[in-house]
Amino acid sequence: MASVVLQNVTRQFGSKVVLEGVALEIYSGQTLGLVGVNGAGKTTVFKLITGELQPDMGTVTRSKGLRIGHLEQEPRLDSTRTLYEEVGEAFAEILALEQKLHELARQISTHHDDPCLPELMAEYDRLHARFETGGGHNIEVRIAEVLGGLGFTEQDYRLPVSALSGGQKCRAALAKMLLQDRHLLLLDEPTNHLDIPAREVLEEALSDYDGTIIVVSHDRYFLDRVAQRLLVIERGRHRLFAGGYTTYIEALEAEKARAQAAASPTRPSAGKKKPLRPGAAACSSEPSPYDRMTIEQLEELIIEREARIDELNARFADQQVYRDPEASRHLQTELQQLRAELAEIEAQWDNRVENA
Repeated sequence: MASVVLQNVTRQFGSKVVLEGVALEIYSGQTLGLVGVNGAGKTTVFKLITGELQPDMGTVTRSKGLRIGHLEQEPRLDSTRTLYEEVGEAFAEILALEQKLHELARQISTHHDDPCLPELMAEYDRLHARFETGGGHNIEVRIAEVLGGLGFTEQDYRLPVSALSGGQKCRAALAKMLLQDRHLLLLDEPTNHLDIPAREVLEEALSDYDGTIIVVSHDRYFLDRVAQRLLVIERGRHRLFAGGYTTYIEALEAEKARAQAAASPTRPSAGKKKPLRPGAAACSSEPSPYDRMTIEQLEELIIEREARIDELNARFADQQVYRDPEASRHLQTELQQLRAELAEIEAQWDNRVENA
């Protein structure tokens, strides 16, 4: 089920078109990385999703009852509170109910013979049911679990927010959102202030989260660890890639190589030869299944592998694949294998042409 659907969305500021014709379905339980240079439109995407901005054209549809949490680069926390108090604000409504219950209990104890006693008791029962449904009896346990999962110790609970480091504030804000049971998390550069151990703690916490995550980050290693898909925004346009940042770079390099080959008059195609690339790797001394093939047979394999790579890249846009992380992983594994085979075949072809 899609949490958010952007359908042919265009948004501009003045004469500058930031997003044009964006069509995207963000499915529940998936982690999407959002990549682009500063000013490309990443923040605009977040604001369209939250409803802070409206599209100039197109529509943004959110699933009914969707609760969104937005972790900004500089989290807004109350510096007058302790860490525990600030994170506990996630339960502000439940804690307010608890205070009302205490007040009602006090009134009931002092109004034994009062005609309003049945009304007070009915109100107490109603509020107590809401308190239990909201997990009021487990608040302390839930706070301890989330803070512990994000690397905080009990000794940290009493630290004033003003004394927390940038990384600790980021994790505290994330803890608060997780305790608020948000369905969709929008994370803006969450690793900015984190050292390596803290980043690993964040990665683990996000892997345990069963909701939907959209993360803006320039940290390619972090994206490789957490992102299942990558949305790249460039000059108002968008493209969707399977996998993390490294996979995205590999796909771009493969596209560039194919474009260069297509522009060459001697690209391997029916009746044509591929030009020798400067510095092409020599064939390995290890036995290869391509050792005994002719140049023409190698050219046929190059064309075949390139066609299959193009086919698999096209399949990543299929909604059924998008909804199925396992299918995406299988496709990505096949793509990586095909690219490795293509590189080996091209190296063999180069070597044959050089020595022909």
